[in-house]
Amino acid sequence: MDSTRLRQIRGRLRTPSNSSRAVLSCFIHFIHETYRVYVLQEQPLPPPCLLLCEVDENVVCPSTVDSPTLGMATSRANAPSVIADRGRIIGMWENGTPVSIIAEQTGFAQSTVYRWIERWQTEGSLETRPRSGRPRVLTGEVQEHLVRATQETPFMSSVQLTRHLELRCHPRTVRRTLHLNRQVTSVQAVERTAREEWEGVRRRPRICLNLVESIPSRLEDIVKAGDGWTSY
Repeated sequence: MDSTRLRQIRGRLRTPSNSSRAVLSCFIHFIHETYRVYVLQEQPLPPPCLLLCEVDENVVCPSTVDSPTLGMATSRANAPSVIADRGRIIGMWENGTPVSIIAEQTGFAQSTVYRWIERWQTEGSLETRPRSGRPRVLTGEVQEHLVRATQETPFMSSVQLTRHLELRCHPRTVRRTLHLNRQVTSVQAVERTAREEWEGVRRRPRICLNLVESIPSRLEDIVKAGDGWTSY
């Protein structure tokens, strides 16, 4: 099967699921590159992960983080990682660590360390104070509903989530909110897996040739699966 035939097959395939398109596109690219490198002895193109950005970079799925405050991070200043850094400052200070050492080990300026110690002593809080300005587009309650919807439909894109929940905001706002609440894009996960598999397999020509020879049956299984999943 030559490279022209592979491109023709790739052009005819149609899968309605965004996640299926991403995986299928990665798989076709991988097989195509395997054929070029080990059969035609050509130079390899960039890794298959670069192809995924052309599919749908908005597809998201929930992470395995399960926190009672998930969905409450309304800004970068109150993101869980930021609050954790501030908590580390207070923990070191309560254990008797000098401010100079805290600043050195955490990477913050001493003035910042002093400010959060004072805030903790006076207010007992490590969250950034609310600022005046335009009201939040997504309230805490709406964000919690958004996170729950993402967990129930893990492969729905930010555009689809915005329409499904009838949110009056740009899909970019939905995607940013999910990232602030430690949600991970499924495309990133597929990209990382594809890169690891490519690096491990490209050094074994026999396996690559077997994959090339089994292309027709594998593609047939993918097409038959439709919206479902199939082992490739």
